[in-house]
Amino acid sequence: MSANCFSAPCPDLASGVPANVKELLRERRFALLVGARSTSITGNSLGRIALTFGILSIPGATVRSVALILIVQTISQIALVLFGGVLADRFPRARLMVAADLVSALAYTFLTVATALALPVPLLALGAVPAGAATAVFAPAMSGLLPECVPPGALQSANAVMQVTRRGADLLGTALGGVLVALVNAPAVLALNAVSFVASAGLTAAMRLGRDSRARAAGVLADLRDGWRDFTALRWVWSTVAAFSVATAALSLGQSALGPALAQARWDGARSWSLVLAAEAIGMICGGGLSARIRFRYPLRTGVLFSIGLALPMAALGTGAPLWLTVLAALLAGVCTDIFGVLWTTTLQREVPADSLSRISSYDWLGSMALAPLGLALAGPLTSALGTEAATLVCAAAVVLTSAAALLVRDTWRLTGPQPAP
Repeated sequence: MSANCFSAPCPDLASGVPANVKELLRERRFALLVGARSTSITGNSLGRIALTFGILSIPGATVRSVALILIVQTISQIALVLFGGVLADRFPRARLMVAADLVSALAYTFLTVATALALPVPLLALGAVPAGAATAVFAPAMSGLLPECVPPGALQSANAVMQVTRRGADLLGTALGGVLVALVNAPAVLALNAVSFVASAGLTAAMRLGRDSRARAAGVLADLRDGWRDFTALRWVWSTVAAFSVATAALSLGQSALGPALAQARWDGARSWSLVLAAEAIGMICGGGLSARIRFRYPLRTGVLFSIGLALPMAALGTGAPLWLTVLAALLAGVCTDIFGVLWTTTLQREVPADSLSRISSYDWLGSMALAPLGLALAGPLTSALGTEAATLVCAAAVVLTSAAALLVRDTWRLTGPQPAP
C-alpha cells in the first residue's frame, strides 16, 4: 500500500477516539439508533435461520422452496430500492424507518402463522414480498438518517460503531438461531423476529427526528431522474458502485457455492467452512473497531485499496492452501471488508448533499444486490469450463481487477477527508 495514503496528518492514532465513541453513545438519538439496529438485526438473524427450517418442515418442501422465498424477497427489494431512496429524500427518514419496521413485523407475523399452519410455499412468498419492500425503504433511509444524529466530525466513528453493532448482532442472532429452533420451534422464533421489528420501531420513534416533511413539488419519476443525474454526475460514486457490483457478484459466487464445494472436497465440509465464515465475521468486527480509531488523509483511496483484501480467501482456496491459512485469509478479508465499508459510507455521507443522499445510497444498495444472482448463475458454466479451483481464482482476480479499476478514477484517488486541527 502506497505511503501516500498514510501521509501526514493521518492516521491519527492518538486522537482519543475511544472517548469519542463513549461521547457518541451518550447522545440520546444515536444510542437509540444503535439499540434499534442491534435489536432488529439480532431478530432478523434469528428469523433467517427459523424461516429456512420452518419452510423445510412443511410437507413436500425442499431446498428449492427456501430458494424461492429468498428470490422473491430479493427481487422485491431490488425492484423498489430506488423508490425507497426517493421516499427517504422526500419525507422524514425516521418515520419511514418506523413504517418499514412495522411492515416487516407484519410480514414476519404472517410467515409465523404460515409456517405454523404448514401453508403451501407459494403462499409463504406473499410474506416475502412486503419483507423485501420494507428493506428497500429502510436501507436508504438509514443511510441518510445517521448524519442527522451525530456531529459531522464524528461520522466515521459513528459508522464504525454501527458496523460493529451490525456484525455483533448478526453473530449473536446466528449463534442463537439454531439453538432456539431446536429448543422451541421455527414459528416461535419467527414470532421473536416480528417482535424485534416492533421494538426497533419503538426505539426509532423515540428519537423524535424529522418532524418536517421534505416533500417536493416534483413527482416521484422526476425525483428518480434527478437521482440518476446526481448519481452519474459524481464519477467517484458511480465508478465505485459499478466496480463493486462486479466484485459482489464474484464474492457471492465464491462464498455461496465454490467455497463450500472446495471445503467439502478437501476437508470435512460444513464444519471447516463454518470456521472460515466465523473467522471472517470476527475480522469484520475487528475492522469496524479499527475504523473508529484511525483517520486517513485519503479515505476513499484507502478504503478501495483495503477492498483488494476481500480476494484473499478465494485466492487461498483456489491455490490449495491448508485450512489454517484459509481461515487466516478470511480473518484478514473481514478486517478489510469493514474498513472499506466504514470509509465508503462515511465518504458518501460527507460529500453527497443531504437532500439527495438517500437516492444516491439507493443506487449503492442496488449495485450491491443486482449482480449477485448473476454470479450464482455462473457457478455451473464456470466450474464446467475451468474446474472449481480455477473458477475460484477467477473470482479472486475479478475482485482485484475491479478494485484496481475503481482506483483509476482521479476523484477516487484524490478525494480527501477532514483533517484534524494542528
